[in-house]
Amino acid sequence: MIDVDDARTAYYARYPNLNKDLARYALMQTDWYGGQEHILAAYAMTELKFGFLTVLSGLRIEHTLAEYEGREGLFRDGQSRGVQNTRATTDYTHFFPNAQLLFHLGPRTNYRLAYSRTIGRPNFNLLVPYRDWNFDRESVSYGNPDLKPMVSENLDMLIEHYFMNVGQISAGIFYK
Repeated sequence: MIDVDDARTAYYARYPNLNKDLARYALMQTDWYGGQEHILAAYAMTELKFGFLTVLSGLRIEHTLAEYEGREGLFRDGQSRGVQNTRATTDYTHFFPNAQLLFHLGPRTNYRLAYSRTIGRPNFNLLVPYRDWNFDRESVSYGNPDLKPMVSENLDMLIEHYFMNVGQISAGIFYK
C-alpha cells in the first residue's frame, strides 16, 4: 500500500518549485491577462517653398480599437473563493497635426519653428480589467481599461548648421 504523506513528500522533493499554496496559486491566476490593440492610421503631408522659407505641414489620423481580458479573484479567510474572466473594449480617434517653418539663413544654416501633437499610451498591463478582492487584507487591486492616452502639444525652436563633409551642429529649445 502507498503512504499518501510519503508520496506527497516525494512529489514535492521532485518538483521543489511547485506552488503548494492554493491561495497564492489563485492570486497568480488573476495575474493573467491578454488583449489586442489595432491602430488604423492615415497621414497626409505637403511642402511649400517661398524663397528663403519652406513650410512643411501634415496631419496623421489614428483610430484605435482595443479589447482586453483579465481575471477577477475573490479571497476570504486566506482561501481563494473563485476566479472569473473579465473583458473590456475601447475605441478612440485622435488627430495629430504637424507644422514647420524652415527659414534658410544661408546655404547650410536654417532656423526652424515647429509645432506637433503627439500621443503616449498607458502601459498595456494598466488597461487590463483584472480585479483582486482580498477581504482579509481589506484591499482591492484592479486595472483600469478606461484610462485615456496622454496627448501633448509640442513647440520647438532650432538653429541648425550643416558642415560640408563633417555633419551638423544644432541647438534648440522646446516646450511640451
